[in-house]
Amino acid sequence: MAGTPTTPPKRRGRPTRTLKPDPDQGHRRVAIYVRRSTDDEHQPFSLDAQRTALTKYVTAQPNWVIVAEFEDDASGATTNRPGLQKALRAAEAGRFDLLLVYRTDRFTRRLFDLLDLVARLDNTDVAFASSTEQFDTGTPSADSSYICSECSPNSNAASSSTG
Repeated sequence: MAGTPTTPPKRRGRPTRTLKPDPDQGHRRVAIYVRRSTDDEHQPFSLDAQRTALTKYVTAQPNWVIVAEFEDDASGATTNRPGLQKALRAAEAGRFDLLLVYRTDRFTRRLFDLLDLVARLDNTDVAFASSTEQFDTGTPSADSSYICSECSPNSNAASSSTG
């Protein structure tokens, strides 16, 4: 069997995606999500500041284009927010390739909800990323490393119970 070609083993799990677009496929369609908390004491980032930072971040990425913006002025302790629900419906409809947030706590304050929302996006082949944190589901290792850091006793998500 020395001359018999072998087929490489099949890879298990989800396929690796990259957020950098293939030049043959055109632009990476990006949706941004911004949220202002109802708790002004813990609100250092206004909607406009988040939007400006995200726009600057997207502009710096080759072939990325903002195709949608979603916004909420509500607590991150619940996922029942109009802007978030619109973003999820648009993801299911295939309207964008990446949902980008300024920080993950703008998306949700609860780890369980974060896992659920990222899984829902993943099921629609939409990546999720934070512009200021090493969280990018379009890369093979970012999911677990970020989530593990969020589970640490010193993390904001682990210590926040109210959002």
